[in-house]
Amino acid sequence: DLREVSETLEPHVQSDVEAAFYYVADMGEAQRNRLAADLKAATRKGATVAAALAECRQFFSEGNISTLATWGQHPYQERPVTVQLGAADANGCRRFEIRKPYFQHRLPPEFWTDIGAVEFAALSQ
Repeated sequence: DLREVSETLEPHVQSDVEAAFYYVADMGEAQRNRLAADLKAATRKGATVAAALAECRQFFSEGNISTLATWGQHPYQERPVTVQLGAADANGCRRFEIRKPYFQHRLPPEFWTDIGAVEFAALSQ
């Protein structure tokens, strides 16, 4: 979804506000209307992506990882598991791990970067 948003927006990026003004001013009415509809749809989709990312980050929150780790080691747990979220490495990646069975996923620094989900949601309305 994020790739689709980028593909919709990138062809219309201008160097500054004045260039953007003339870019739109030089369009015919039908082309401007189409552009407005496309940008509105891309903004809505972007807000959906931002909300999904915020929800995903909630899963990887320190509190949730702690709860999962506690659950994994509970005495009544038939198959104990270890759950952890490592500290950032030299590249800024954090490793999410589950042991028994083993699962590992690297979360790049971009995952933790704030993309302005609230602002994006406001734009889509």
